[in-house]
Parts: sequence; C-alpha cells; structure tokens
Amino acid sequence: MGQIIKSKLIKVLAFLIVIVVLINLILTLPPYLQKRQLEEQITADLALLGQLELNQEISLETSYKFNLKTANQELGIISSIAGEMEAILSQEALSLQEELKGLHSDLVSLEKQVTLLMLPLDIYSRDEMGNLLEQEIPQGNELRNYIQSLITQKDQALENINRYKEGIEGYKREQVNANKFVNELWGKSDREIRGIVEAMSPELKAAQLFMWSLNGTSLTKTEIDRMGSTPPGGVILMGYNISSESQLKTFTRQIQSTYTQYPFFISTDQEGGVVKRVSWDRTAGQTAWDDMSDDEICELGKQRSITLNQGGINVNLAPVVDLSVSGGGFINNRTISLDPGIVSSKAEAFVKCSQENKVFTVLKHYPGHGATSQDSHFTLPVINKSKEDWLNSDAIPFKKIGESKFIMIGHLFFKNIDPQNPSTTSSILLNDILRTEFNYDGLLISDDMNLIQRSTGSSYRKLIIDSLNAGMDILLYVGLPDSSEKMISVVTQALENGELKEQEINNKVLRIMLAKRDLL
Repeated sequence: MGQIIKSKLIKVLAFLIVIVVLINLILTLPPYLQKRQLEEQITADLALLGQLELNQEISLETSYKFNLKTANQELGIISSIAGEMEAILSQEALSLQEELKGLHSDLVSLEKQVTLLMLPLDIYSRDEMGNLLEQEIPQGNELRNYIQSLITQKDQALENINRYKEGIEGYKREQVNANKFVNELWGKSDREIRGIVEAMSPELKAAQLFMWSLNGTSLTKTEIDRMGSTPPGGVILMGYNISSESQLKTFTRQIQSTYTQYPFFISTDQEGGVVKRVSWDRTAGQTAWDDMSDDEICELGKQRSITLNQGGINVNLAPVVDLSVSGGGFINNRTISLDPGIVSSKAEAFVKCSQENKVFTVLKHYPGHGATSQDSHFTLPVINKSKEDWLNSDAIPFKKIGESKFIMIGHLFFKNIDPQNPSTTSSILLNDILRTEFNYDGLLISDDMNLIQRSTGSSYRKLIIDSLNAGMDILLYVGLPDSSEKMISVVTQALENGELKEQEINNKVLRIMLAKRDLL
C-alpha cells in the first residue's frame, strides 16, 4: 500500500507544478497559444485523473476567441479538480496513519523477538522462550529497560558459557596429556551440533543409525578403514571381544581414534548375574536387587559404571526392567521382580547412579517380556494383553524411568495394541505411546535385528526401513547380514526414493549427536 500512495503523491506533485506553470503561461503568452496549451494540459489532466479513478466532465469545445473569461472558466474546473484531489489525499493520509500505527506495534514486537533471537539458543528452553514472547510488551522507557535487562541476561549467560568452554578445553588438555579419550563435541551448543548434522553427508547420517558388533579383540585394517570413512553410531562388545582390563582399554581407544570428529557409542551387556561381558565386574545381578535397598543399588550402579568407564565403555545395555514371568520364563533369571513398582524403584536408582558416573543406561526390553514365556531369540512372542492391562503392568517401568538415555525395543507382538506390526516396526508403540503418551525423548535402540529377521522371514532391507519409519533411532546388529556399505546404502537409497523422510532422519541423527556430546 505504501508504494501506491507514494506513486500517487508523486503524480499529484507533478500535477500541481504543471498548474503553476499553466497559470504563468496564461499571464504571459498570447491568448491563442494559451488556449492550445490549456487544451493539451486539460487532456493530460483527464488522463491522470483516469489513472486515479476519478471522473470529471471537462469540455474542450472552447471558443477560438480565447479571452480572460474562458480562462477563468477553465481555471475554475482545475480548482474543482484540485479540491477533490485534496479530499482524496486527506483520506489517504488518515489510512496511512492507521497503517503506521499497526506497523509501529509490529515493530515493537519485532524488536523484542530480535533481542531474544540474539541470545544463544541454549540459554532458554523452548517453553521459556515461548513464555517470554507471549508476555505483554512494555512501552517507552519500560521497553528500553526491558530490552536492557534481556541484554544483561544475555551477557551473563555468555560469560557463563565462556567459563564453561574454558573448563572443557582444560579438561580436554588433561585427557590428551593422560592419553585418554577426548570428545570433540564437548562444550558445543545445540546450534553448533545442529550445524554438524546439517553438514554431514547422507552416508555419514545413515551410518549413525547403526550399532554393530566387531570380530575380535582389536580392529582389523578393513574395520579401521570402514569406520574411518563412514563411522557407525556405535559398536557392541561381546564376551569374545574382551579378554583383560588392559586389552579393553587399548581396544576402546583404538575404536575412538578411527574417527575423531565425534565419538562412538561403545556398548556392552553388563547386567550382572548370568549376562555380563566384563568378567572382573563383581557387582550383583538383578535377581538379587529385590533384597537390596535403593542406596545399595545406587552404590552398585556407581561401581559398575566406574569399571566400565575405565575400560572405555560408555553405554551399558542394562537394566532389564521386564517383569518376571509368573510360572517361569526364559527372562526370569535376569529380572528384578513381578511387581512393577519394585522394578521401577530399583531400576531408577541404578539408572541415576550409573549415568552420574559417566555410563549411559538402556532400559530393556520395551514393551516387556513379562507376559510371555517365549524366547524372542528364537521366535516372535505373541502377547494377548489389552492396552489397559499392559499400562497397569509391564509398561510402568518404561513410563516412569524417563531419565535413561536409551530404551531398547524388544521383538514382541502385542496384537491387541498394534494388530498389524511387532513392536520393532510399530509406530503405535514407539511414536504414539512411547514418544507421545510417555513423553520419552531419549534414544530408541532395537534389540539385535537379526533376531526379528529370522523370526519373521522379512528382508533386512524392509526391516531397516520399517523400523526407522516407526520411530527407531539406532538399529543393533550382532553380526551383519550384509556388508556395512550395503547396510548404509539401504538408508541412503530410501532417502533418495522417498521411502524415508530426510527431516525424520535428521531428527534421529540430532538426538544421537546431542547424546554423544555428553559422553565422558
């Protein structure tokens, strides 16, 4: 609208200048010439008025005996036109004034938003930012004071961030001097992590969605080359990969050194009891936890994490929070209790104290083996529980313990919750319930994908695409069904042909990289 008004004002100004020139001509030029010029001017004025959507009846049939009376008549017409234009301009000025009021209000709001956008994204949570933007905006001096207070907050936050980064750099130097693992993501902001994800190639993004096993107690040249070019999100160490404390330290340092821009998740199953890969860890297995206090379990979690962290392991595929199976089942020699309240309390203490001591935990196996005696290592268990029964039993530990960095998804078929898909590929169980209803924002990792490939007969390609679309973040493979290059290409090709959505993959990789920033 501002451009239209500006154009009209220019035309009006030109028109008034012409009127002045015209009057001068009337007073100074011969009558005949004045008449001809006046006729031409009136014709031009009519055209101009037509552009301004005005209608005026002006006769050009004036006498050749041009005289002062005729000139006065024509000047009267011009005066009438000028009066009408003045009224139009007055109305336009009022409209413009109202528009400017609205623009001023928008500007004040924009100033506040710009000020907030100047703040580092990590200072406020999304909810806090939203609340600030929704507050009533003060005016005048109050506005300046308000903006100044925000700038002061920003400066204080930047000072804190700089101190934090200096501390991180000091810690890095200490780690380097001690020949220990250094995480290049330490101290980076969420914005910087997003930038790293955006700069990654499709192959690098795809590789982050996998965790797979290794063959021996050290890396082969082929493994070093592959992990150096397209590093997987992580590796899982089995019992045959671990022989001694010194070997484990050397092995994990070798793994982390193959690609230094961001670290690997290095995981193992250290449940204690019948499932443990690090033999020198003497902490109790979960069947003993029911008789232990929460404080005792916290100390257990601390000691186990210290042992694992010293060996370079940063993810423990534990605790098992499946409920014990009434009447007996294959999972019972790894579970805490039949009571979901007891399971939640004990496991929550273990999670808290494990993660405080630099090892991420993994709750397993969602949505829970507690209602079946079938072993998902050999078959796909079918569970008949209703959603209501499940929510009041097996689901409770997964819903309550939201602090765990990972939840492992078991290969189970709850046919009354999702009658079409097993949990591994169920958007209902992963997205609708775990993410939306339970508000879990950590990482979702599968149980060994070879198990469901064997139990369902589906191709590894279909299972990769279906599980990622359902909500899985990381796919675990103990033994690859094909070369690592082909596994990665399944994801990149699915991105190209639209079977996987780029934004969803970016979100998964961002979750992974934000978690890796916290690895110590």
